Amino acid sequence: TYDSSGTYIANIGQGSLSSVAPSVGSYWNAGIFNLTPSTNLSVSSIDAMAMATSGGTVEVWTCIGNASGQIADASNWTLAGSAVVTANNNFDLVNVPVTGISGNIGDTIGVWVYMPSGIIFDPVNGSAFELENSDINLGISNGLMAGGAPGSTTTTSPAAYSFAGNINYILGEGCDSTA
Repeated sequence: TYDSSGTYIANIGQGSLSSVAPSVGSYWNAGIFNLTPSTNLSVSSIDAMAMATSGGTVEVWTCIGNASGQIADASNWTLAGSAVVTANNNFDLVNVPVTGISGNIGDTIGVWVYMPSGIIFDPVNGSAFELENSDINLGISNGLMAGGAPGSTTTTSPAAYSFAGNINYILGEGCDSTA
């Protein structure tokens, strides 16, 4: 699906553009997962499902490579974008424009979405950072929830959570994520 600006919209997580709440929702302050492009692409924005009665902000952080080995070291993460979260928008998708999240075939890109007022994830079976869903251009892993920004404490039970939202990307704009 393409929007009016030519951005490809990949509805590859729990939840969709219709903002349907997950069947078994959990929330904490942050979610961590991996993206694996199967073609050159650039992520233009991320829609995260809010649990935000009080409003606030949402931040998207990224790292080069698999997030699982970089969780504890905040210096490995770069702020890619942020947005305002309005009050009383429980289970609404909040669009966060991002820059600097791009990749080629074979890359792994770690993503950390931090929303202090609460972000929705779904508990899933399996281990964290296994492929959860994909389309022809991009895969998304399940992951972990965390108590805050990069470097903060993560969940250990259950072992994995699924991101509730959308990854919006533009084809043909990937770059060498190791540069």
